[in-house]
Amino acid sequence: MSVTVVVNKLAGGVVQLFNPDTGRITYKCKASRAYLKLDAFEGIVRFNNKGSKAIVDGAKTTLDDCSIIRKIDEGYGDALKKVIESERNFYQDKITKLQDKMAKM
Repeated sequence: MSVTVVVNKLAGGVVQLFNPDTGRITYKCKASRAYLKLDAFEGIVRFNNKGSKAIVDGAKTTLDDCSIIRKIDEGYGDALKKVIESERNFYQDKITKLQDKMAKM
């Protein structure tokens, strides 16, 4: 039996692994630390180390070496700034690569 997993690279050094057969989504940190706003966790997930995981499996959520920062938490503003900065850098890098590719055509 073959298992299909869809892999997406996200901002901040996080990789999303989606299993369409089960609906399970795993977010895995490839950086030393990352921040990602995830609605399933009702806040910003802070991945504390490389290899940290956040898993969404239906209505069940699981954290492995992660923590959640919610709007009511004191550090939410700083975490949100880090999310925005990583998103900006991620998309700016994509745009730059596309522009370079187009320039070579």
